[in-house]
Amino acid sequence: MKTSLEQVRNFLNKKNYIFYGVSSNKAKFSNSVIKHLVKNGSSVFPIHPDIGELDGIKCYKSINELENKPDSAIIFLSPENTEKVLPDIVNAGIKNVWIQQRSESGKAIAYCAGNGINLIHGECILMFSEPVTFIHKFHRFINRVVGKLPS
Repeated sequence: MKTSLEQVRNFLNKKNYIFYGVSSNKAKFSNSVIKHLVKNGSSVFPIHPDIGELDGIKCYKSINELENKPDSAIIFLSPENTEKVLPDIVNAGIKNVWIQQRSESGKAIAYCAGNGINLIHGECILMFSEPVTFIHKFHRFINRVVGKLPS
């Protein structure tokens, strides 16, 4: 099922996210997404077993360390690792998941569908999270032209 613009807006209105895919490599795209979200008013709870903090943002070894879990998760992992973390997300009662483009797999998508997850996949979150930068506005324009932009 194609993602709708309403799904995207509803997801981004949540403003509290579990985040899988933080990296010790500060140049990684996933880290820039975390910084963008925090800078623009979201609370982000990165999960990584070996990283304690990223630029002053506390990281958690597992989702189980969080007392009050957000109802949304963002995933920036390999498709295989995405499949591994989804059961933890479902067990935590999280019902909204954004799997960043190229992090999804057919198995992950089917798992979400089978567990009642409101899923967004195949989309770049920075094409929609305001303020959208020039490069992501351009990316969004191209997707609109070729008919791939959620409507």
